[in-house]
Amino acid sequence: MTDFDAIDALLAGARKEVPLPPAGERRALREGLSVSRAQLARALNVGPSRVGGWESGRDPSAERRVRPV
Repeated sequence: MTDFDAIDALLAGARKEVPLPPAGERRALREGLSVSRAQLARALNVGPSRVGGWESGRDPSAERRVRPV
């Protein structure tokens, strides 16, 4: 096991699910950072319409809630 493997194992064991902000707050958070839907979508590897859906109340699937490495 390398040092990085040990760190990854430690973080995986410590990870807990954090609740998402309410739908109405999601857009305000994004806009407060001056980030467009397109920019956020690109960063998350999804389409802008998916970001719009999240901002209007749809919750992202569990797979989308974990940032890919």
